[in-house]
Amino acid sequence: MNQIDMNQIDTNQIDTLKDTQSELPIGKIIYLGYTLAHLAMLLWAAKLFASIPTLSLALLILVLAGLVYDNFIIFIGDRLQLGTTLEKLNQGRYWCHGLLSPLLLIVAVQMLHFAQVSWDRTPWSDGLAWSLTCILMGVEVVTRMVKLNLKPVQFAGTLRYKEVVPSRELPVILVILLLGAIGAIVWQRLDWPWLLGGAAVMMLGSAVPTTTKAGPSIGSGVEVILAWSLVATLFVLGR
Repeated sequence: MNQIDMNQIDTNQIDTLKDTQSELPIGKIIYLGYTLAHLAMLLWAAKLFASIPTLSLALLILVLAGLVYDNFIIFIGDRLQLGTTLEKLNQGRYWCHGLLSPLLLIVAVQMLHFAQVSWDRTPWSDGLAWSLTCILMGVEVVTRMVKLNLKPVQFAGTLRYKEVVPSRELPVILVILLLGAIGAIVWQRLDWPWLLGGAAVMMLGSAVPTTTKAGPSIGSGVEVILAWSLVATLFVLGR
């Protein structure tokens, strides 16, 4: 048996951010909402891909699928309870995050192609983007994934595993900054500010410490806004 009776766990074995036993499990409601929001955007992106089969949409679909998985595992965590199964599923969350997030760099460069930026039409732009993406993935694997050490955490009625020592996530920060820069170019050329806005909101939300009461839900919430800005931007560029 890999499941553990929650009543048999010493309170020192689990990092509890908030006592929710006597309260409405608002966290589950929030993460169900996030899951459905990402699923809706995944279906929107898939519909766009059916009519405009582009590399940017294909990669964005992969990223959105990872976000659906991420939020769904948090939503069902308390049902699975502590144990090997839940820990492995949460490890999958981190692997999806580390390997799929850098793909947004390729998506952003493809947006420049759609926006017909003159200096982007060079033979090396795609190769450079793919090379940097692979480097960012490698950095995530070497510096984070191979030594991933998780601990159980309760938050607002949800149960998940998180890193014992949180990583700085520098590759993800770099991707967000590049998305913001490309968002500024798209805004200038097409009068469409929402990609830049989504990247800015993502950067601000990611700065909220996860140790605060609302920190975990804010961090996941800004991902919804960024995801919407990406799908909406590709929709506008593809018209």
